[in-house]
Amino acid sequence: DAVSQGRAEAKGRSGTALGLARTLYSIAYQFYHDRLGLGGSRRTDSLPRFLQRLLAPVQGSRTDGPVRRKASASTGGILPDPGSLRLEEVIRREGERAITGNPDLAAMIQRGVHEARNRDEHWFTFINQVSNNVLAHLSRDFLGHLAGANLLSIFTTLGAAGALYGLMAPYLIAFGLFRRERRLIEAVRTRFSLPEPDGIPERALGAGAEKDLRVAHFTDTFFEINGVARTLAQQARLAAEKNLFLEIITSAVHRKEADESTEPGRVRVFEPIEAYDLPVYKEMKLAVPPFLEMLKYVYEAGFTHIHSATPGPMGLAALAVSRILKLPISGTYHTAIPQYAARLTKDESLEAYSWRFVIWYYAQMDFVYVPSLETGRELIAKGLPAEKVAPYPRGVDADRFHPRHGGDFYEHRYGLPPDSLVLLYVGRVSREKNLAQLAEAFRAIQTVRPECTLAVVGDGPYREEMAAELKGWPCLFTGYLDGDDLAAAYAAADLFVFPSTTDTFGNVILEAQASGLPVVVTDGGGPRENMRPGQTGWVVPGDNAMALAEAVLQLLRSPEKLRDMAQRAREYAAQRSFEHAFMDQWRLYARPVPTFTGDPVPLDKAHAA
Repeated sequence: DAVSQGRAEAKGRSGTALGLARTLYSIAYQFYHDRLGLGGSRRTDSLPRFLQRLLAPVQGSRTDGPVRRKASASTGGILPDPGSLRLEEVIRREGERAITGNPDLAAMIQRGVHEARNRDEHWFTFINQVSNNVLAHLSRDFLGHLAGANLLSIFTTLGAAGALYGLMAPYLIAFGLFRRERRLIEAVRTRFSLPEPDGIPERALGAGAEKDLRVAHFTDTFFEINGVARTLAQQARLAAEKNLFLEIITSAVHRKEADESTEPGRVRVFEPIEAYDLPVYKEMKLAVPPFLEMLKYVYEAGFTHIHSATPGPMGLAALAVSRILKLPISGTYHTAIPQYAARLTKDESLEAYSWRFVIWYYAQMDFVYVPSLETGRELIAKGLPAEKVAPYPRGVDADRFHPRHGGDFYEHRYGLPPDSLVLLYVGRVSREKNLAQLAEAFRAIQTVRPECTLAVVGDGPYREEMAAELKGWPCLFTGYLDGDDLAAAYAAADLFVFPSTTDTFGNVILEAQASGLPVVVTDGGGPRENMRPGQTGWVVPGDNAMALAEAVLQLLRSPEKLRDMAQRAREYAAQRSFEHAFMDQWRLYARPVPTFTGDPVPLDKAHAA
């Protein structure tokens, strides 16, 4: 039996699970057949006829055998509450749309029960479409009530989500059950030299736990232009070069070019069922992913670990997938969401609610990796268990960002005078980056050193306002730059200024130093941990424009000090290899899941290591 099951699993891992799930639906269908009057519907009603074709038992079929017995055992004799018609209402509302909108499903109505083929696959398609429609409807209701602060309506919508859970429950049960048997199946496959299922890449060559890892990295942002997305793209590319199985999983409306096949490394993009513009962050859409499709995909691909780069919709989906499939899950805290919420909305209560959500979410992780000691201490102080928190290594591509890429970039591209001193900022142009303080500081600097020009590389909602505030001053807004242009923008500048106090890491700090630029950063957030105060740059008090201006002016008064810092900055960043940092991070996935004995991870010691 084990060999037979192993061979069947090797041919298609999801087949048995889909069969079990459809059998669970069949049990419920037969239980409700008379109660809901499904047999007395008009001949023109497509839904009852469709249900009859796919859920009615076929005498002598395998659904009367072991799979059906396993289905009965897995439910523990518990069926949906016969007094509740919510599930029937959901199916009737969305079921007709799913059938009439899909020619393959509509064709099933014309076939007899005995002539129906691929019933498991067709039923999954049907439930997936219905659940997507219901989820889209619930998300619209939820966000609409949230925007209007209708708290009672919000709870009503959340309660209605129980119907969605009931709709998908058989698949959640089936995938969970068969995932627990995966170890036995893998052992059988290995023992009898059975192949991997069709379409599933072979495991990476080599021995050891690190090579056997299959990591699914869930993220809400990949095609946007920001530090997180750029880091993930670098990781995907490097993993492919190292023959390590890392796959980026995301849901996106807009893609830069074609599809994921054009991206470096393994990237799987799911079409969202709904997408919403964020009022305070219009460059990014909030995408609601198709959950059942992702669950099936992760199950079939045989991932061993789940990693979440976000507490957004993709992160919530990652958490649910990990719980259903009993996979270890870790997360990274990239973005200071509560602080961003406070600065962008000026609403202290929203910041408090954001912290509660963030701590709740990351408390579900086995490990939470933070980009700086400051970020780790803040999460622990807010209530995240200390034993789950550990820093992870970060690096920079010191070849891409290099002083040799400098030259007359600003003169040639933007017509600046040859004797200009360029103060550079790279990043999102938004208020949460403290750019109002940078504008104030630059005006003070320029009155003393009129040869200075401020170059702002990036875009965002504050760009027009900042340009208006600096109208008449020598300030250059380049918009987004990438590739050789970005490298040249760094290397051709004279000093890097980063006023943000909300960044958890700040990739741009390492990129600037690798390009031979001294940096001026604030004492808030993680950037100050990625430079050497007094050697590669200076640290100034946050939210203090005059302190920022004075630090820049002091460096400009001492050209020798500026050159010495530039050399030290390059030497420091060159030691922070992105490849080395990535391999250190990859090894973290192979560590045992903590048993939570209460002993905290030694944060400072781990960071030093």
